[in-house]
Order: sequence, then C-alpha cells, then structure tokens
Amino acid sequence: MEWLSFRLNELSNFVFAFSLVLLVTLPEGIINPSIAGLAVAYGISLNIQQAAVIWNICNAENKMIWVERILQYSNIASKPPLVIEDCRPPNNWPEIGTICFRNLQVRYAEHLPSVLKNITCTFPGRTKVGVALDKCQLGDLVRAKEEKLESTVADDGENWSLGQRQLFCLGRALLKRSSILVLDEAMASVDSATDGVIQKIITQEFKNRTIVTIAHRIHTVIDSDLVLVLSDGRIAEYDTPAKLLEREDSFFSKLIKEYSMRSKSFNCLAKVQNLVLIPTGFVVVK
Repeated sequence: MEWLSFRLNELSNFVFAFSLVLLVTLPEGIINPSIAGLAVAYGISLNIQQAAVIWNICNAENKMIWVERILQYSNIASKPPLVIEDCRPPNNWPEIGTICFRNLQVRYAEHLPSVLKNITCTFPGRTKVGVALDKCQLGDLVRAKEEKLESTVADDGENWSLGQRQLFCLGRALLKRSSILVLDEAMASVDSATDGVIQKIITQEFKNRTIVTIAHRIHTVIDSDLVLVLSDGRIAEYDTPAKLLEREDSFFSKLIKEYSMRSKSFNCLAKVQNLVLIPTGFVVVK
C-alpha cells in the first residue's frame, strides 16, 4: 500500500509540475493571472486530497480482507480432539501385541494400482515377524562427543551416519517398550557389521514382543518363526520356515537357494535347517 501511494504521489507531482511549466510558458494575455494562481492553489490541495483518498481506499480493502478471513475461519468445521480421555486404553495396551489384517489393500497414491491386495492374516502376539544407547552400541559414541547427550542432530540426521541413525531409532523403540515393533527395511542400507549389531539387539532386547521385519535380505529374517511370502501384492505362502523349506517348489525355498548361490556360501541354509531348535521369529518375505 505504501509503495502504491508513493508512486501515485510522484505521478501527481509530475503532472502538477508540468502544468506549472505550461502556465509559465504560455504567451501573455492567453490566461488571466488570477485564474492561473487560483488553479495552482486548487491543484496543490487536490494533490493532497487525492493521496488521502487513495490511502483510505487501500486501507479499507485491507480491513475487509481481515473480515473475509475471520468469516472463512468461522466456517471451518471443528476437528475432533486428539485425545478422548473417556476412551483411553490401558497404559499397558496392547498387552500381547497380536496383529490381524482383514482384506487389507494398500496403494501409494489414489491413481496408482494396489501393491497389497486383500491381505488377510494374523500375526500371533509376542512373535517376531519378518516381511522378507549402550544397548544400541551408541554409548561410547555419544560420550566421545563434546556436548554428550546435548549433541546436535541436524535435519534428517545428516551429521550422523546411516547406521547410527538406525541405531538411534532402535534406541527409541527400546525406551518406548512397545508391544509391537515394525522394522521396514531397517538393514537395507547398512554395512554387515551394523547389520549384525542390530540383529543382536533385536534378539536380546526385544524378547516377548511382536516384531514385524520387512526386508529383502534373507539372512535378516531367517531366524523368524513364520514366513509370509507376498507375490504381486497377494499372499503366496504363510507357514514356518522349516515347513516351507521342505517344499522345494515354495517361493521361500527358491529364495534361499538363490541367496546361497549368489553368496557362494551355504551357512544361511545350514542355519535354516536348525531353525526348528531355535524358534525366535516370524518372517514375512516380500
């Protein structure tokens, strides 16, 4: 508004100055000097009045915008409260951590096809599910920092390595003590050493919890109790790893063989053969 008033004032001053020059340069006798003086006096007053009128109009428009915004906000529907105190679950909920899916369909956007199609299954509570600080090995690292626990974490954790970020997330899960832990490609971008640390923490610190691990690395989910194999967004297999390995035509068995051939090592396969003696997880391989 101030910039508009400034430009209009400058334009009025230019027109007024041009009129004065024109009156001065006119030949004598064309216009009465008294009328010329009266025109100049009224011109100065008109210039001031014009600036005041424009300022008031702009100010009135701004005030009306405030009213429009207030009316717009008054028509917004009230949102429900984030917490309903009368319907709060117990503090230990969920106590067992059983997960049930009924005709689950998931897509990344409304215009995209479904990636999960009519998934119906139940994950028993207190089992590990794999979808193919000191305890997190971060104590020494934090103590080595000058600011200790007050150390800065940049946006997206840019000042920490990818493996350290994963360990921090695992530490948050330890502090929260949730009955259900979901790991979505938690070990996809970490090195083998960090992968081993994370696997050790999960085995030791997350006992008697429902753990869902989404992973493409076979060795990451090999120690789980059950396997849910998804193919084209649908359930292809759902059973214990040992029973699936007994079937040579199963997807899981083929994945194990392919992994063994690629790694040129059969340590993973030997680990699976002893799986019946070490029931420690629940696997879903995508």
